[in-house]
Amino acid sequence: MSIQDYNEAIRLDPQLALAYNNRGNAYNDLGQYQKAIQDYNEAIRLDPRQAPVYSNRGLCYRNLGQYRRGIEDYDEAIRLDPHLAVAFFNRGNVYQKLGQYQQAIEDYGEAIRLEPQYSTAYLNRGVTYSRDLGLHERAIQDFDRAIRLDPLDVRAYQSRGVAYAASGQNRRAVQDYDEAIRLDPELARAYRSRAKSYNVLGEDEQARHDVDRAVVAEH
Repeated sequence: MSIQDYNEAIRLDPQLALAYNNRGNAYNDLGQYQKAIQDYNEAIRLDPRQAPVYSNRGLCYRNLGQYRRGIEDYDEAIRLDPHLAVAFFNRGNVYQKLGQYQQAIEDYGEAIRLEPQYSTAYLNRGVTYSRDLGLHERAIQDFDRAIRLDPLDVRAYQSRGVAYAASGQNRRAVQDYDEAIRLDPELARAYRSRAKSYNVLGEDEQARHDVDRAVVAEH
């Protein structure tokens, strides 16, 4: 449904909290976060027990860089529904942004416990392990799971390649960058990452070629 459809639903029934929530989601998707927050506020006023609405509003606050307000909303969503995996996932993302990596790891883990097929929770936990904590082997295990669940997720191949490279497994890293590039031929950072691994492997000509391809992809 479009924003116009939700406008009409609200006109017909101004007490319909779900319509405000759904219109808020539509504004959120368009990047109109303040309008989305206004709709979530109204949905909460009409029905304050709906955990997903707090989680949705928290996502807007995160996108606006208002991380503490985002955490408050995720806390409330989890209080209302302790089984809402997306609220743990989103709160984990905010903790990661704030540099509170252990809290992020714990929230991603809870999201996975509640929803074992949550591929992006594995992905984001893996990124936190590798990039932020230097625990590359743990990260690789998470990226393996993310790829099994979603074999077309280019981010998982790119991220696993970075973890392999950081742990000295540059040939495996190149294989993952190959797959990332196959899935997204315009992914400049994959070319740059592969160039670094080629340099370590002493394959300088291929490294230079990848740097050139990265420049083209960036323009």
